[in-house]
Amino acid sequence: MVARGTSQPDVPLNSRRVAEIRASIEDTRQYYAANSGGEFDLTFPYILDVVIPTEAVVENGNTLHRRVGDAWEEARRYVRANYPEANVDSAYVQYFDVSGTSPDAGQGWSGISFGNNVANQENVSSAWGQTVSDHELGHRIGVPHASALRSLNEDNYTPYVWDVQDRRYEVYNPEEHGFHVTTYGINQDAYGNPFDIMGNINVNGGHLTVHEKLTNSHWLNSNQVRDLESLRPATYRIYAHDELEPVYDSAEDVWGVEQTYGNRLYGLTYQRPAQRFDPDSRQFELYDQTITLEYRSGRDGLQFYLDDFILDVDPEDDGYNRNSLERELEVGQSIEDIDFGTSVYFADGDMDDFLSYDPPAPDLPWQFLSQWYDFEVQGLGSDSAGSYVEVAFSIVDLISPGDFNQDGRLNNSDVNLFRGFWNGDTSAYSTADKFAHGDMDFSGVVDIHDLWLLSEVFAESGVAFNFALAVPEPSTVAMLFVAASCGLVLVRRLSAA
Repeated sequence: MVARGTSQPDVPLNSRRVAEIRASIEDTRQYYAANSGGEFDLTFPYILDVVIPTEAVVENGNTLHRRVGDAWEEARRYVRANYPEANVDSAYVQYFDVSGTSPDAGQGWSGISFGNNVANQENVSSAWGQTVSDHELGHRIGVPHASALRSLNEDNYTPYVWDVQDRRYEVYNPEEHGFHVTTYGINQDAYGNPFDIMGNINVNGGHLTVHEKLTNSHWLNSNQVRDLESLRPATYRIYAHDELEPVYDSAEDVWGVEQTYGNRLYGLTYQRPAQRFDPDSRQFELYDQTITLEYRSGRDGLQFYLDDFILDVDPEDDGYNRNSLERELEVGQSIEDIDFGTSVYFADGDMDDFLSYDPPAPDLPWQFLSQWYDFEVQGLGSDSAGSYVEVAFSIVDLISPGDFNQDGRLNNSDVNLFRGFWNGDTSAYSTADKFAHGDMDFSGVVDIHDLWLLSEVFAESGVAFNFALAVPEPSTVAMLFVAASCGLVLVRRLSAA
């Protein structure tokens, strides 16, 4: 429905405008054909000239024609009366082109979607108008906004990290704390994915995510996006999912693709337990996260998603530029998935300060995970099937907590080994090796806090802990140990989600 107002000159829809709209429709059909692998197409059989009530308002010397009342219902009423053959109430989507009328006072949208209705304030003959059209039609088929997690430190958002050595939350400073993918109080940027047309698009015609194509739209299947638990650790070739070429079948008036997704790998996915802070209970609670890996054409690495959010795994991006394309794990880089953050708090709106809830210490990964994944991007390339990234994954297995000699038992032999690790520098070790050498909080040094954790592991197993055997100078350390036990709560029980 192409709307014009009663306060405007009585100029009906002309052939030039109809041609522009038809061209936009064909662009939209091609976009969704390529996204869906030829599974989804839509046509607009009626382009209707619709008159709706408007009033002329003069502002700053300009005459505006603003919509009056319920413009959408007025448009439908007009169609029912003047175009009964269109059967407007049974349409899959009712598209309101209101670019010929003026925005409402204070209107903040270029396009909106509500129910099976879509409205576009922009002219679809422009690149932005086309983007708005494709974006809002995405909502019509159930696609949410393409979001990102960004560790902004500004007036509205304060990101925090847990300092394992000082045992307190501190305002995140990458230079001091190192790069963190997720922080406590991280900003949930609803439009923050610059690669996806459902986000703050910075790539023309950006495809929907693999996570969306697999879980909601079902344009990809579980053979094309494999669960890591069904695969052995190895190197895998993930193809770009945004390279399919649309093709038109004039006999059937259908847009499809030259080659479907086919029997290729377009992503990897898995679920893992994590904990999130609940501001109501003021406790961390267990829940399941879905991690998805994907590759896009022309990019320099692998993208990671936590549920619907694209993660920033590239330290080159400072987190402030929502249009930045530096989000991927690049060739030669590796990351363990615990670096995504196994305990989280996503800020729920402006001025939502994590520390205002007086949160307890988070649990360490090994307190609810016995293993996790390590990913390494090994190369980029292309073949007859398309462009791809090669990623190797391995499983990081931890020893049973405190069982340093790995004999399946907790006893004085393990305590004696811990004594040998005491004050050791583990900063150059892998995560698993840190744990195996007594650094139970991964801080980079074996100290009083690791002694505390080890004693708790023994206590929970009902095994007596020989404190005198654990450290070279037990009398001196004992005073520190008592102070730690009085002032710190390092091990907590998780509540059910």
